Amino acid sequence: AYAEMGAHTRSGKYAQLWLGALDAADGDTRERAKALLQLAQARLNEGQFDDAVTQATRARGLAGTDRGLLMEAQITAARAWQKFGNEIQAKQLLNEFDASPGLTSSQGQVAAAWAKCVRANLLVREDRVEAAMQVFDAAIAQAIDAQGVLSASAALMQLDAANVLASTTLAVEALRYHDAAVTALSELGREHRIRA
Repeated sequence: AYAEMGAHTRSGKYAQLWLGALDAADGDTRERAKALLQLAQARLNEGQFDDAVTQATRARGLAGTDRGLLMEAQITAARAWQKFGNEIQAKQLLNEFDASPGLTSSQGQVAAAWAKCVRANLLVREDRVEAAMQVFDAAIAQAIDAQGVLSASAALMQLDAANVLASTTLAVEALRYHDAAVTALSELGREHRIRA
């Protein structure tokens, strides 16, 4: 919940406490995978991409047959690799994601939206900004379809798209994405307002 609210340091600390409690109680493997995934997402949002990859990879190893957890861990690792600048690893994880059966649940749809967002960022690195913006739009729409108009994931994708456009000749267009994200994050509540 803290990660969704934008309180990443708190989210990471909570995940570490959760992992400690699970270790002490010889806790469930699935719960460990969820805690590791939360820690990976907190590290990703804090800019600690190498540790995000490590924790997401550990979560993947423990996800077992839980397709939702596996998909989230794959995409979190792909996002971290892309941010870390390792396009080969990011693309490899996206290919694995594409090759596996999808989920129609909200969790599966949000993971698929994040996969699109990673692809959009990879297109930006190839100087294909216009193509990237179409993929960003598809990712944002899918996240909103899955989570509603106040989707925190969609807002983060909109901020990503705004950052891309801000450094191009389309900088004015960046405001549309930025303003939509700020509006959603402000309406989501206190922690989100800080992020906005």
